[in-house]
Amino acid sequence: MDILIVEDNRMTAAHLEHIVVEIAGHKVIETTDDFDKIELLLETSNIDLVLLDIHLGKEIDGVEFSENLTKKGIPFVYITTTQNDETLNRAARSEPLGFVLKPYKTRDVLTAIKLAVANIEAKNDYLELRQKGGKMKLKYDEILFIKSCNVYVEVHTEKKTYVERILLKQILKKLASTKFARIHRSFIVNKSKIEICRNKSVIIGDIEIPVSSKYLDVLTEINNK
Repeated sequence: MDILIVEDNRMTAAHLEHIVVEIAGHKVIETTDDFDKIELLLETSNIDLVLLDIHLGKEIDGVEFSENLTKKGIPFVYITTTQNDETLNRAARSEPLGFVLKPYKTRDVLTAIKLAVANIEAKNDYLELRQKGGKMKLKYDEILFIKSCNVYVEVHTEKKTYVERILLKQILKKLASTKFARIHRSFIVNKSKIEICRNKSVIIGDIEIPVSSKYLDVLTEINNK
């Protein structure tokens, strides 16, 4: 998940970035309170989520700025110290994916991010692929597994195999982490399609897919569900 942090307090911004990257395991695109830079990032970067401070000490506040995010379809979570009912009501009407109230604890931020990611992934139930005829959307439920072939990937479904020039790690970022898992340097699987789990492999249909030692914990997680 690629996250933008909009926060004017440097210490708070640095702490949020630490939580997002080092603990939650996501990527921070930028940490800034410069609206011109933010507008440029919105146009040039793929941003999945924004952590947005309400009080930015600017001519407009975070609630007003959230209108720009809504227009572009970018979800956001508010970070705020405010206890003002009017401001909170305005903020609630802007339909954020959550609030984190300062002073916050690390688990407050982690919980807000986790819920936001789950909400985003629930709405996005397809993988967008580039094919000769243009872009196409392939529903998650149709995908069995994805295999890496150097700079290409093969997306396997029951009826057809689609090929796209993209790295496996790049396509993994496009997929819902709750539904897909990387189990080998060359394979991503749809967890719901696994029929049998073995010690070092899984069975999907009539295909046996290896699980490397690096990803055995993923296999354990799947087995426990």
